[in-house]
Amino acid sequence: VIIFSLSLAKMSTKISEFLTKEVLRAGDGETRPVYGMELLVHYTGTVLHGKQFDSTVERGKPFRFKIGYGAVIKGWDEGVITMSLGEKAKFTISPEWAYGKQNICNGMIPPDSTLVYEIELIKINPIQIHDEPVASEPTGGRGTK
Repeated sequence: VIIFSLSLAKMSTKISEFLTKEVLRAGDGETRPVYGMELLVHYTGTVLHGKQFDSTVERGKPFRFKIGYGAVIKGWDEGVITMSLGEKAKFTISPEWAYGKQNICNGMIPPDSTLVYEIELIKINPIQIHDEPVASEPTGGRGTK
């Protein structure tokens, strides 16, 4: 008797030299955000090989923002746009698309940190919004572009 074992390893996709994505749970595969739409997400952020610095999951309050307006770090704008509704993904974001040389939150995110975010796309407002962003920002404020 020959027994075969199939391991379903999670695959990472390189979106750019500064951003990789690993799908943790597939979304619906059809409903996707477009730049200017308002999104609702849950996230947990950690420094690579380090400490968690923020989590909407723990607070129990999702984060709302307009995608593509620079209201979040570039790694978020470029990563979340690739998701579909209900998807949960892990993004690894190099400093160039995160906070760069900034020291964020008194050292919680040191300069030149690679960040890891688990993001779940909960809701997409289908109306594109064409004004300046007003959303509150994840820990650390605006990122570098």
